[in-house]
Amino acid sequence: MTRLQIDLIDMRTRPDVVSSDISANEVSLLLKGLFYVFGPQRLLHSDNEREFVASVIDGKKVLFPSMCFVRGRSRHPQSQGCAEKANGVLTGALGKWMADEDSVHWTEGLLPVVYGINTRMSSVTKTTLYEVLFGQKPRSDVEFGE
Repeated sequence: MTRLQIDLIDMRTRPDVVSSDISANEVSLLLKGLFYVFGPQRLLHSDNEREFVASVIDGKKVLFPSMCFVRGRSRHPQSQGCAEKANGVLTGALGKWMADEDSVHWTEGLLPVVYGINTRMSSVTKTTLYEVLFGQKPRSDVEFGE
């Protein structure tokens, strides 16, 4: 958890119970929550979307002064490649969840789908993202999402 690459997915084409416009303050609160749960990363890499305005970054610099900030170009896969690929995996899995559950509420499937992605065995590493992050297998036999 030394580097965090972050990007927002525009879900306005599939409106749900969440607002269609996320504010810089909402992004700041979500990031602060992640940092307090997992500890601050050494490097935060984001795109230049309006959600990542200077006030978000400045607030994090005050709370976590040793954190470095890198901004890539908006919608530029070469600088945000990992995040853009993950966005594709997530939106594909959410679409499948919505079809399987006959639901238009992607927000209801978001957490189970993320858990499913994080607990899926990688054919390359023979482990899960969950195990890499927490150093142990999930404590549930229940399969979610995807």
